[in-house]
Amino acid sequence: MKSYISQTKRHTLTLNKKQLLFAFVLCFFIIVEKNALTTLDALHIKHYLLMLIMFLYGLPLFKRKNLRVKNEAKSVLIVCAVLYLISLVLQISHMSFKLYTVGEIYYLIIPLLYGIIVFNNIDSDSVDTIMDLTLITCLFSYFYWIIIDGTLTVSNVIQMFDLRNLFIKSISPVGESDLANYFMLLYIYYSYRKKTFRTIVSAIGVFFGYKRFAVLFLLFFVVFLRFFPRHKKVPKFVRYGTIIVFLLLPFATYALCSDEFAMWFYRKFHLDFNEFTMTRFYLINLIIDSHIKNYGLGTTTNFLVTHNAIADNIHNDIFRIYYETTIFGSFVFTYNYFKMSEKSWYSFLAMLYIFAELFGAHFIGPGTTSFWMIAYLMLFTINIDVEKNTSQLKPQKVEILNETEQKSS
Repeated sequence: MKSYISQTKRHTLTLNKKQLLFAFVLCFFIIVEKNALTTLDALHIKHYLLMLIMFLYGLPLFKRKNLRVKNEAKSVLIVCAVLYLISLVLQISHMSFKLYTVGEIYYLIIPLLYGIIVFNNIDSDSVDTIMDLTLITCLFSYFYWIIIDGTLTVSNVIQMFDLRNLFIKSISPVGESDLANYFMLLYIYYSYRKKTFRTIVSAIGVFFGYKRFAVLFLLFFVVFLRFFPRHKKVPKFVRYGTIIVFLLLPFATYALCSDEFAMWFYRKFHLDFNEFTMTRFYLINLIIDSHIKNYGLGTTTNFLVTHNAIADNIHNDIFRIYYETTIFGSFVFTYNYFKMSEKSWYSFLAMLYIFAELFGAHFIGPGTTSFWMIAYLMLFTINIDVEKNTSQLKPQKVEILNETEQKSS
């Protein structure tokens, strides 16, 4: 297949026509979603590009019998089916059908389909090239705007090391960005692939993006990630324990959003809890106190938009899924996503980070597609690599057992 880009032998970067198209679509999504290009975004070009690769490279997959990452895809499709059915039951009970629920399901499925198409058209090792271009795009998207804004100065960079300001006010002197979350996914990916330079660059991107959870996880990963086995399956008690924690978090949110807790927090830390949570306290309380009719997925977002609230979502998808689809919907969502990431500690920790972000931010809906596209590329690469490693170890184990039996006889 024709190669479009080639460099020196030491730093070889090959890009065939499939990689070029897949990488271009992902990078275009990032540029549009993370650079506030609202005029361009209104044309929906990025979605037309996705439809194009689905037509070119997705339709032929229906003829394939042994699709890769089918188990991971099954987990996400189960989530989509169950959450939509719950939403449909709630809408039937109110005799009112909402199109915004279909939109919510679309944003859950579309990045998954992108990942399926990529991994069934190119080798998993070839994803490195797509991720490299993704890293370059994220760096450009972030540093271009802070240079244009004039915030990239020595004094502002020095102020960034005041971590107290980060964890209390979460205000970046240089420029806070959701791209910190993208850099975190890339950091985990490159750590797994043992690409040191790219790992360091991704870590720098996480820190400059200046998001609380991202920086907190970065500090943890820098110290401890190397000690986690790359090809070892996560024990069931760890996975189920984590699932239970995230199922309990919506109930903890109710307690944290009480006036009593807010008063205690202020007396203890001399800081307004609503300011500390960056208005999340106000938004969640607005939803709870409004006693709105629940029509399933998208109900809270639609309510905030139609009532001209200070934000379009409550920035807590863990609570939102519970509130909109009941505890059963929360269980199906949490169980299946962690099941998809059980093959390796690296994929599990990546999913743990994603769920931590889901608890404090909004990553399901418009403007989040590129995040999940990167997430699926990372998770699928790790899972496929673990499967390869396991299949290679089996013959070795059989050979060792045969040699042992021969010696004993």
